[in-house]
Amino acid sequence: MGLRELAEHLVLRALVGRLEDIEALRLYLLDGLSPSEVAARLSAFGRYGKTVVRGRIRRAVEVAGSLRLAAYALRALYPRLLEVSPAVVKGSGYTCLLCGRMVGRPLHHLRREHRDVVEGLVRELLETARRGRGVG
Repeated sequence: MGLRELAEHLVLRALVGRLEDIEALRLYLLDGLSPSEVAARLSAFGRYGKTVVRGRIRRAVEVAGSLRLAAYALRALYPRLLEVSPAVVKGSGYTCLLCGRMVGRPLHHLRREHRDVVEGLVRELLETARRGRGVG
């Protein structure tokens, strides 16, 4: 696990429109808020209790390999992640904007059917981060 895996994890969240997951990480890792405080800030999204926040944090740290690397990477990647346009929209189900199909599991669909898009965004994100922040 490491920086590349965390970048992919975050890109997938951005592609399915889950910017609140990325924001939860920012509030916790960069702003130093507790999971309860993060949940209170994200209460407008409805499903964000402190247990959900802890789970999102735990998964990102697990993917990164350490809390320190997760914080370091998020600091470098965050501005560019906000520019990623969602590739999946939710209506009566999930619709992939890349292929026009209805999908049941958007993250799974993007990983399998649009790997090239995900990989391209990850490469772009890491390159931008390296140029702008010295992430290596």
